[in-house]
Amino acid sequence: PALVGRGRVALAKGDFKRAVEMFERAYKQSLLVETAWLLGDARSLAGDRAGADEAYALVVKDGRRTDGRTLAAFYATKNRDIDEAVRLALAERDVRDDLYTEDTIAWALYRKGELDDARKASDLALSLGTKDAKLLYHAGAIRIAQGDVKSGAALVREALRLHPRFDVTGAPEAESLLATLPAA
Repeated sequence: PALVGRGRVALAKGDFKRAVEMFERAYKQSLLVETAWLLGDARSLAGDRAGADEAYALVVKDGRRTDGRTLAAFYATKNRDIDEAVRLALAERDVRDDLYTEDTIAWALYRKGELDDARKASDLALSLGTKDAKLLYHAGAIRIAQGDVKSGAALVREALRLHPRFDVTGAPEAESLLATLPAA
């Protein structure tokens, strides 16, 4: 966990080479799907596309074997293999029925275009009031897609205020989404 934490700090600071080093060490010590995902993102940002693809392949391989929720979140975040993301996320309800599973379900359904069901899952993910930038961004994007631009934009802004670099993929998407909205 300490190596992953150091890697996350390096990512946030834009020190991608250091992030790669930390995530590689962390992954060798504990073969977690989330760490492989972070390693792929760090390698991608460091300009190592082949290395990123190698790490992302580990996310898929190990995620299918040991961690369906993280794999579903990876697919939904990267906007790929969405049908599998939805299937995996929904199956996780039987294993880990918590706010992060609901968020993963919401994001996968959002990517699939099933906005009403995405909103229901997103509302459950937010029901405890957890201040997590990723949860807030997802909830905001879903609301915006449903036409509730005012409250959706407020959630996306809150996500970026809490943590401007909350996710390598999500934070830039959040900024881009806000940039497309009419000025309030």
